[in-house]
Amino acid sequence: MSGIVSLRGEEIRPPGEPNPDVVELIAKLMTMAESGEIRGIIAVVEHSDEAVSSFTRIKTSFRTVGALYQRAVEMSMEMEDNE
Repeated sequence: MSGIVSLRGEEIRPPGEPNPDVVELIAKLMTMAESGEIRGIIAVVEHSDEAVSSFTRIKTSFRTVGALYQRAVEMSMEMEDNE
């Protein structure tokens, strides 16, 4: 761990240092995908250089767009709460 925190108290990891929470989530997703439980995925990735990318491996539907919109609203509310 770097011991460096942002103004909001979030730990800032040095570039290239793995985030254990992300590694754990991806491992769970791999297990689910390998068992056939996951049919598709939409992801947004924040890279260590602070660049952001996204990818889709799913047929777009109103259900997936609705879920994305709901999560975007939740994230926006979390950001407002943290200000």
